[in-house]
Amino acid sequence: MLAREELEHFELVNQWLERHNIPFPPLSAPPYGAGLKVQVRRKEPDQFLDNLLVTGLIEARSHERLGLLAANCPEAELAKLYRGLIASQA
Repeated sequence: MLAREELEHFELVNQWLERHNIPFPPLSAPPYGAGLKVQVRRKEPDQFLDNLLVTGLIEARSHERLGLLAANCPEAELAKLYRGLIASQA
């Protein structure tokens, strides 16, 4: 379910980029998430708990960033897209 929701978000953003003729280049993984993941303990049940915590931190940060983007975006259509994504990140 979560993977499907994330894919829908990607598709929404990709459609917006296509409508505005903005290419979507390959992106490297951000160091923030990788840095958190190296801290995950390798033995269960600690690994499961750490993965939940890392995922929660990443989702919370995404929510925060989208809120800042939506509040400060001068383009109405893009700000609306950001606001729509915020609701699902909450």
